[in-house]
Amino acid sequence: MSVLSARTLPLVAALAACAPPDDDGAPADDTDGDALPAPVAPDPVDPDLRGPYGVGAQTLVFTDPRGKELTVEVWFPADLSDDPSPDPYPEIPLTLTAHRDVPADRRGAPYPVIGFTHGLGGIRFQSASLCEHLASHGFVIISPDHAGHTLYDYIRGFDSSKTGQVILERPGDVSLSIDHVLALTEDEAPELAGMGDASRLAIVGHSFGAINTLMLAGAEDDLPGLTDWCEENKGSACRYIDRIDFDAVTDTQFADPRVVAAVTMSPGAWYAFGPEGGGLAGLPPTMVLGGTEDDTLSWEREIAPTYEALSRPRYLAEIAGAGHYGPFSDLCLVLASRADCAGAAGGFLDPDAGKAIVHPLVTAFLRRYVLEDTTMDAWLQPPFTDGPAALTWSAEP
Repeated sequence: MSVLSARTLPLVAALAACAPPDDDGAPADDTDGDALPAPVAPDPVDPDLRGPYGVGAQTLVFTDPRGKELTVEVWFPADLSDDPSPDPYPEIPLTLTAHRDVPADRRGAPYPVIGFTHGLGGIRFQSASLCEHLASHGFVIISPDHAGHTLYDYIRGFDSSKTGQVILERPGDVSLSIDHVLALTEDEAPELAGMGDASRLAIVGHSFGAINTLMLAGAEDDLPGLTDWCEENKGSACRYIDRIDFDAVTDTQFADPRVVAAVTMSPGAWYAFGPEGGGLAGLPPTMVLGGTEDDTLSWEREIAPTYEALSRPRYLAEIAGAGHYGPFSDLCLVLASRADCAGAAGGFLDPDAGKAIVHPLVTAFLRRYVLEDTTMDAWLQPPFTDGPAALTWSAEP
């Protein structure tokens, strides 16, 4: 449940653009008039390497069936043969490797889908480097802004009275964004139409978004019981209890039945799923990642107990020296004043070193359980998981 203070703003960092990966392109036109061969998907590469696809990004704005306007970022495999330079993300000074206004690379379409949900005070592209890495490996990533909980809501002045409503709406933001992208036609969005496979869906989330990830994956919440628990205990989620009008809550069915795997980065609030976290049992395969120096969601009180409440298959990455943001988001690139963004100079793990652990693990896990690629088992056990000195790994497949 990350909260970014207004003292950390405005966004001031300038980022260097990275060169895009090579792209093999689509087959050339057949000048003899014969039928073109069917496109062949590129061979997969190791999860610690950039994937074989170029990466496109597109921003969508639409009104969902609830009447709520959603702003959504979509990353997808793209053909970059005619577009040499990556483009900046809108609204913040962030340029990585994604390109805009580029055609889709359909050699492996339809691709599995990942819904991403950001933290409280985050934004839809807060973890853009992870989303780009996954898109380069052949995933479509769909990430909505959670209006009322975004970075810009804090800049303008956070209205805490709306927190309860936003908490209840956040899972629907993700599911309905996925529905919208999967239903796009060629006339509406030629780059995205037909790119996603709804039968292969995973959710990835950070902080408050990690809690939403558990909800979407099928965790059985006990929101009324949370009030009783918070009367006798301390937990990060307890500060929001008095902002939820439980009398007005008529539907707490937040699960998306399509979800086959979940990744939670810096999770907490296990006690929102029963006093012992019992509602977290029975989820699909789930990975938990967290930092030992997280000052927002404590490793001992929030992150580790979340993992312990899960059923198998479950995986845990304990990253020594990591804080709440560095390894799991790109917010350090635009909010350098955050303590854990200082790396070794501030007593924390360097954010880039953390990402070098997180990105391969998340990619291998999703390829294993969404694509059912059993060759990824080798990346979820020693010797790879013994390599990074900062990583303590637990795997219960």
